[in-house]
Amino acid sequence: MRNRILFFYSSQDSGHHRAAQALQSAFSLHSDVETLALDSIECAYPRRGRMIISWYTKVIKNIPLIWRVLYDNHDFAIATKDFRKFFNRLYFAKMERILKEHKPNVIICTQAAPCHVAAAYKGERGNGLPLVAVITDYLVHPYWLHDKVDLYIVPTEETKDTLVDRGIHREKIKEIGIPIDPKFMSSYDKLKKRAELGLSREVTTLLIAGGSRGMIPVRRILRLLSQVNAPFQAIIVAGRNKRLWLRAKKMGRKLAFTTKVLSYTNSMDSLMDASDLIITKPGGLTSAEALAKGLPLIIVKPIPGQEERNGRYLIDQGAALAIDHLKDLPEVIEELLLFPQKIEEMSRKAQVLARPKAAEETARAIMELVERIE
Repeated sequence: MRNRILFFYSSQDSGHHRAAQALQSAFSLHSDVETLALDSIECAYPRRGRMIISWYTKVIKNIPLIWRVLYDNHDFAIATKDFRKFFNRLYFAKMERILKEHKPNVIICTQAAPCHVAAAYKGERGNGLPLVAVITDYLVHPYWLHDKVDLYIVPTEETKDTLVDRGIHREKIKEIGIPIDPKFMSSYDKLKKRAELGLSREVTTLLIAGGSRGMIPVRRILRLLSQVNAPFQAIIVAGRNKRLWLRAKKMGRKLAFTTKVLSYTNSMDSLMDASDLIITKPGGLTSAEALAKGLPLIIVKPIPGQEERNGRYLIDQGAALAIDHLKDLPEVIEELLLFPQKIEEMSRKAQVLARPKAAEETARAIMELVERIE
């Protein structure tokens, strides 16, 4: 009998989606498994999904302190428990239709909101399906907590301890890492990849990513980098933001350093191999992918809550530096370029933290859970 695994993530091209895709790749090695991944926002709001994502982005970008209060506040989570219970019930009918249509025998959630709905449904409707929560940030927020989750996959021992402190049984938690695509285990020749991109083989290379939704000010970063008095070149990934892609290309022709501007790409693994540093937001998946490549992070504009805490974890471990004020970026980059041994030390620390086989190990842990319950 084939196992049917149903994934719920939130938003196309997000880290939650990439984690689900990484696990689908890992499960494809099991001949008795078929998988399906669904965007929970599109399932819940077929006509308004994009509008909700747009609203979410604007809130985070323009009023981040509100996001911190709403999303990353344990007291607020407790105070709104009854409201969220009512809100979850609004989606039970849709959850029931999805389960009847696809008939999974395990549910995996890579984002907290669909996990909470699935857990509430399981608790009230009594379905016996194993429910797995895959936490895709280095520290956990309170909306992941639910006693009907059968297995938590977490990235660090600290995350595990936090869940235990908040009432989750230790035996339900496996510290494995953040699932990333297996291709990040491969390695490309740095100098050859630079040449393929039309860049100098020998010049230190910065990778700038995270501007697709306007969450980091790429053009301002490029202007500030013009103040750096040391040789370097930059790869800019604009994602699906065509306006940013056009503006960055135009701007790049006037800069004193060489740039390569790319739109959406499925080759972040090889771009990371071509690079020495990445300037980005510390999303869980981006961070895990960079660690797998031994690529130090320069952190700008983290989202309040989960990304701020990701950043603190990476900084404490010596694999990242934070730019609290963008005006300080040229000074930080210049110092790293003039003292490349600092980059090398950060790279070594990143490699120590890396968990490149997390997807494969997570798939194995979930199959063991399914066999145990059956």
